[in-house]
Amino acid sequence: MEGGDKSALKRLDETIIEAIVAKTSLSADQIKTWDIEKIEKEIGIKAVTPKKYFAWENGEKVGWQIFPYKFVSRKVFDKRESRLDKLMDADR
Repeated sequence: MEGGDKSALKRLDETIIEAIVAKTSLSADQIKTWDIEKIEKEIGIKAVTPKKYFAWENGEKVGWQIFPYKFVSRKVFDKRESRLDKLMDADR
């Protein structure tokens, strides 16, 4: 890196830290030295793991035909969609 790039990154880092200090109860020193897990605990952030879906679940949910099977009737599709909605809501 050239000298100009380093100073630009340093200014950006300082700007980000100042913005976090303004929005939270953390000090600049805490932000610089603490790891992300400790920061999350201090300000009360609870990380949420993303929901994982199978391709066929997403396909059935939005009505895509992703496999070379014959199309189903609207009644069967609505029944599948209702079942998937219930399963997905149960995981939350």
